[in-house]
Amino acid sequence: MNSRHKRHHHYPRLWKEDVAADIEIHWSPVIEKYSFRFGADLVLQFKKAVAGYPGCYVLADDHKLILNFIHSQLTNHGYALGFVSLRDIYDTYCFSKRISFKRISCHVPYRQKHIAWLKMNEKLLNLHNHFYAGETLYSNFYRLKYDLINSSVIINKLNRLRWVLSVAVVLGVDGISESRSDSLLRRENIRNLFTPAWYVQNFKVGLAKYQGKKTESTDF
Repeated sequence: MNSRHKRHHHYPRLWKEDVAADIEIHWSPVIEKYSFRFGADLVLQFKKAVAGYPGCYVLADDHKLILNFIHSQLTNHGYALGFVSLRDIYDTYCFSKRISFKRISCHVPYRQKHIAWLKMNEKLLNLHNHFYAGETLYSNFYRLKYDLINSSVIINKLNRLRWVLSVAVVLGVDGISESRSDSLLRRENIRNLFTPAWYVQNFKVGLAKYQGKKTESTDF
C-alpha cells in the first residue's frame, strides 16, 4: 500500500461506465488520522450479525452513529466549513430511535465537536434537546459559526478560502515528511515551497476536493 492510500481509508474507487454505483473497498473505518480513536479492532469487537446472512456483519448501532459523525464533520470537513448534510441529519434522527445518545456522548471520540454536531442537528430539525440535553461552549460557537457562514456570502467565501489554503499547506508538509529518506525528493519539495505555481496547483486540488470532484490528487 503506497503512502497516498495510507492517508485515506479505502483503496482506489472501482467503477464501470454502465453501473450506477461505485465501489470502495475500505481497509479502515476512518482515515488514519482518526483511526487511533475509532479503528477496525474496536469495530470488529462489537460487530453485529445480520439475520438471515450467516457470516455477514455490520457495525453496532453505537458505532454507526460515531462513524456518521466522523465522516460528516471530520473527514468531510463539515465542522471546519460550517455545513451539515441532510442525509447525515436524517441518519442521526433514525439512530436516535434505537440508541441512547446520552450514554454514547460520554464515550464518543472528539466529544465536544460531537455534542456541537448533535445540537446543530436539533436546531435544523426543530427538536429541542432531543439528542443532547443542554448546551456547551462548543455547541454555541458552532451554531454561531454555522449561522454566519450560511447567512453571509462574504464570510462563506473567506472561510472556504482559509480552509483551501490550509489544505495546500498540509499537502506541502506531508510531502516533505514523506521524502525524509530521499534527498532529491526532499530538496524538490522544499524548493516547491518557494514556487508560486506549486501553491496554485495545491489550491486547485483543495478546491476540487471541496467541490466533490473526482481527481487523481484528492486523497489526502
